[in-house]
Order: sequence, then structure tokens, then C-alpha cells
Amino acid sequence: MKVGKTTRAMVALALAGAALSACDGGASCVRDTDCGAAQVCDQPGGGGTCVGAATSGRSALDEASIPAGQFLMGCDPAGDADCAQTESPPHVVTTAAYRIDRREVTASDFASFLRAEGNVCGAAPCVKTAFVDPPVEEAGGRWQAKAGRELRPVVEVTWYGAQTYCAWRGQRLCAEAEWEKAARGGCELAGGDCTAGARVYPWGGAAADCSRAVMTEIATDPVGCGTGDTLDVGSKPAGASPYGVMDMAGNAWEWVQDCWHGGFDGAPTDGSAWEDQASCLRVYRGGGADSIQEFVRATHRWNGGQGDAATFRGFRCCR
Repeated sequence: MKVGKTTRAMVALALAGAALSACDGGASCVRDTDCGAAQVCDQPGGGGTCVGAATSGRSALDEASIPAGQFLMGCDPAGDADCAQTESPPHVVTTAAYRIDRREVTASDFASFLRAEGNVCGAAPCVKTAFVDPPVEEAGGRWQAKAGRELRPVVEVTWYGAQTYCAWRGQRLCAEAEWEKAARGGCELAGGDCTAGARVYPWGGAAADCSRAVMTEIATDPVGCGTGDTLDVGSKPAGASPYGVMDMAGNAWEWVQDCWHGGFDGAPTDGSAWEDQASCLRVYRGGGADSIQEFVRATHRWNGGQGDAATFRGFRCCR
């Protein structure tokens, strides 16, 4: 087996407890689309070999550790012209330590799940493929990421699909509070001053633009910084959050676990998901490739039905 990137990838998988073994006679793979349902490409840039993995091949090294402690959630419309009532009132939340995916779930990741489990997630399809250009497809009875979109965020995923995928990987959908803390930072980053530590954007207070986020700088421009689409996950390292989490502003909107409420009055303050209804609209966060500056702020939030899907809506997982 090769050394360098290949060896490091194998070590990362071993650290995650994945049982690795050469398979398919060491067949070469491109990204990970040529591997089986329980396999991954040991060199995601192409040219590696298919190796066995416990699930999708992700490891703890693909996650950011978020420390226990407080952070300020929400914003104040009285002092922030872009702050909507649905993002208020600002309030201090105390979370336990947790881990969050550094990057959004990719089309290739999700295709591995579909090959293993199929496209039925609870009461809805996991991903809706009737849209104009879904990032995954079933060809010859086998799910795969579309060529050129392997490392793009998987989109057109239902909330049921996001939740089921995370469980398949031994994780869960992030609580909304966990998502926002990972995006804007905790009080410890400003010496315990929660207000000072609450960033407007993951990178700070500088206005959002295409140097930091996959977005739409001007509403009349093509989405995705002029590309008309999302970009590969992690393409904007300058936009990373204080914990090193990528694409928390733009690229794909992200489902979280919580039911939708029109504001934070009565919201949990312990970092748990706010679920007080058996059936509800669910929250998604972060803005997408179609979003202008206002909508990629760390506090912006909106909602959709559990079985809904949209062109620029994806997700990531927590544990």
C-alpha cells in the first residue's frame, strides 16, 4: 500500500475503530464512488484502493471537538438591523462537550448510505431525485454520486433522510444550539464575555463575500459565487468557524433536529434539541449557495417540512 496520504487515511480510519482490510483485489477507485457499500477509497483524491470500513469510513479526525460551556444564542433586533424576530431573544445556553462534522455530508458519503440502506427513510424518501439535478443517482440498480459532484454537499435530502443517515453512521442530527455554538463560538473564546464572543459570521464580523462563503453576493448574480451550484465541501477555508468547522455559512443549508418555533422564548438552555411536538416543521441553518449576506449569518434560521427537500439543503452530523 502507498505511504503518505494513503497511510494517514488508513490510520485515521483505524483510530475511529473501523476494521480495515484490502478488498476487491486492491481495485483502484476514483474518490470513493467506485467502492462498495461498506468500503471507502483510502485516498479520496483518486488513485487509491477500496478498503473496508465499519460504516461510511469517516473517523473522529473528521470531527471538531466543541468544549462544554456557555455561548450566546440568537441576536437582538434592537441592535442588529439584520436580526429577525425569529432569531431572538438572545440568551445564554450551556452545552455539554460534543463533536460535530467539520464538513457537510457529501454526495459520495450519502451514496454509500443509499447503497447499504436504500432510499426509504421513515415516512419519506431519503433523497428526492425528481429535482432538476440531484447530486446522487441510481444507475443500473446502484446508487452513486454524479460525476464531478462527489465532494459537493449532498442536497435535496429530507429531514428523515438526514436523521437516518446520521444514525447509520453512529451519530445524530445536531441540536440547533449545538449547530449555532459550533458556528459562532463559545464564551470561553472571549475570556468569558458571551456577548463579545458571539460572532456575526463564523469568521467574525467582516461582511460575507465569496472569499469566505459559497453564496450569492448580489441577488441578481448566479448562485454559488457565480457558478450556479454548490462547491466541494471545505472550499472556503477562510470562512471556517473558531473551532475549525467549514461551510457553516453558505454552500448548503443544514437540517438540525429541532422543531420550528418563531423565536427563542421558552427554548431549552441546556443545548438540547427543542422538540415539543410529535409532528412539526424542522429547522435548517447556515444559508446556502443561493443565499445573500443576510442569510449566511450565524443566527439566521428557517424551517421546512420533515419530508421536504430543496436544491441547496443538506446537513451534517453531531455526536
